[in-house]
Amino acid sequence: MQQQAWQRLAALAWAGATALLFGCHSNAPSPAAGGARESTEGLAVASPREGAGGNVAADDSAALSLFLRGRIAQGLGQRAQARALLTEAASLAPRMVPVQLAVAQLLLSEGDEPGALQALDAALAVAPDDVAANLLRARFELRHHELDHALARLLRLEAAGHADVALYELLHPLLLYAGEPARGLVLFERARDRFPQEAVLHEACADFLHCTGHEEAALAGYRRALALDPTRRSAELKAARLLEEQGDRILRRLARPVGAGLGLPAAQEAVGGGD
Repeated sequence: MQQQAWQRLAALAWAGATALLFGCHSNAPSPAAGGARESTEGLAVASPREGAGGNVAADDSAALSLFLRGRIAQGLGQRAQARALLTEAASLAPRMVPVQLAVAQLLLSEGDEPGALQALDAALAVAPDDVAANLLRARFELRHHELDHALARLLRLEAAGHADVALYELLHPLLLYAGEPARGLVLFERARDRFPQEAVLHEACADFLHCTGHEEAALAGYRRALALDPTRRSAELKAARLLEEQGDRILRRLARPVGAGLGLPAAQEAVGGGD
């Protein structure tokens, strides 16, 4: 009974704090449900219950309280208080992955990369397959041009079945950089089918279609992305560039001398040849 009451209170506290201060969607899963939500920075943060082993220990309860108070302080712009509360929560419950992630995000926003990495690596030591932690670690690797490490990390997540739009958004440029359009096409056709309403994935899939020579399908992909999100200027420009390339090829073919490629004399030689 105590555990159920704690879960109900945690769910109410989470819903109230996040909905009022962080602009979360009303259908965001609560901590008691063990779900995930979007933080203010756009990074998915799992609930504090996740990774705690299911025990409602006193330290866990205290850490949860500190965590929620820290997030509220963060939402109110009270950065020093937020840092103190979240850091204390992390010390009380070092195995609560979302608390470590919250600390990492806050330190990163303050420019403390070493501290952020320390908190992030602590989260990954507890939950090496945590999607949110791996996405943030991949962003660090991208920032420091560790592209091969980032690509390997994200491909491992995708292969494990962790479907996430943010994951695919990071994979898109990395696969293009790695020169693997065929592999990218397989992954992004699957991603597009998983998230059919995501314009960004239709555009990314169209990029790989273009790279593998499927131009008409690529154009259809860019148009679908624009239909879903008319503000996607990048998809509009790519479609226009592809149409321009196709037009240039047609003009070059039309400009070839008559008889070229047929083994016949060029038209100019046939008409005005010799004196």
